[in-house]
Amino acid sequence: MTASAAVSAVLVLAHAGHWIVSALYVLPVLVIVGALTVQGRLEKRRARRQADDDAPQP
Repeated sequence: MTASAAVSAVLVLAHAGHWIVSALYVLPVLVIVGALTVQGRLEKRRARRQADDDAPQP
């Protein structure tokens, strides 16, 4: 391995480390958005089932 290849490998790892630290700041936002999305889908499903139950049966 040449010296330039070793330096490139170190820089890539350092860069990935910076991305990981930055991702930690975004993670709570993604968790909240995901929870709200799941909750919205559950509410729609619950409302649809209730509407089907309230509909007059032939």
